[in-house]
Amino acid sequence: MLLAVADGLGGHPAGDVASRVAIDSLHNSVRNSCSVFSGTVPFDPGAILVNGFRNAANEVFRRQTDDPALIGMSTTLTAALIEDTGDGVIVHAGDSRAYLIDNSMFQVTKDHSVVQEMADRGEIPQSQVSRHPMHNRLTRALGGPVVNPDVYRFSTGSGALLLCTDGLIEGMTDEEIFDISRTTPFPRTCQALVHEAKKKSRDNITAVMAKIRV
Repeated sequence: MLLAVADGLGGHPAGDVASRVAIDSLHNSVRNSCSVFSGTVPFDPGAILVNGFRNAANEVFRRQTDDPALIGMSTTLTAALIEDTGDGVIVHAGDSRAYLIDNSMFQVTKDHSVVQEMADRGEIPQSQVSRHPMHNRLTRALGGPVVNPDVYRFSTGSGALLLCTDGLIEGMTDEEIFDISRTTPFPRTCQALVHEAKKKSRDNITAVMAKIRV
């Protein structure tokens, strides 16, 4: 199962184009890689997803060379490839996030932002990262000629994986996200999260979730 969210950078041209190109390219790459898997070699979701990420990054950059109106476009990209066992891999660049939610909530990814670097140095509390005035100043995103993603391995266990853009984080605390995720029937969880976040967030909001029953 493939999940992905992408969020075009504000203040840059054609963010909607960049995010759409990234998602389409990632999906096509992963689908093609999985379709040729024959079982004669070990299935490697990490290699498949990293390759898909790099293809997406290359395509976002290539589109700018073809169309001057798109020069400077950039997007975040956070994606997960999950096996039937619930084990999976996440690739990540930017400030969209991945959370594992079960009896508690754990943020898997770390934001690639100036503010996160400030928190890492102990200059501000971690709790202020998503609400700091400079939280949208990113240090890594798809758009340039080279971008290397962070790679995380995880297992959903009996819980769920949530991927979301920073618009959701702007509108809700982690405690609120966890509470809604635990009390709302799974098929309606993302809808409930977006509905609640819209009350405070002024940004675009995307949220997707997966739950593997093992």
